[in-house]
Amino acid sequence: APNAMDYEKRNFFRVKVNIASKTFPVTPAENGSISQEPIKIHIRDISLSGLFFVSDSYLDIGDKLIVSLNLYDTAVSLLCKIIRKIPVEMGTADGYGCEFLDNTGKQFDLLFKFLFDCQREQIAIMKQIHP
Repeated sequence: APNAMDYEKRNFFRVKVNIASKTFPVTPAENGSISQEPIKIHIRDISLSGLFFVSDSYLDIGDKLIVSLNLYDTAVSLLCKIIRKIPVEMGTADGYGCEFLDNTGKQFDLLFKFLFDCQREQIAIMKQIHP
């Protein structure tokens, strides 16, 4: 049964985005080191608790990843874990819901600012459409 914590997490405001990015799998076999091959991903939405991306690479629930983002000319690397897998496009891509494993520090201050700016922008657009 979902608990209050899960409910809280899912209710951080989510911002729809379309960001081409890359992720690096964190492989336990190599003592938590990052494998060299980046995987191309498309981030579709993002919140303070996690993000949702689409990729045509095969990933699995429980996989840990480092997602790299460029926010305000700063490279941000976010450690996350895949918690859901959703087929998106017929036979070509899957969607992955991830939760952030460490949402503290300077990187998250940047993410918070980015989300806040996006939300403000989206609200402004909605007000233009529905004055």
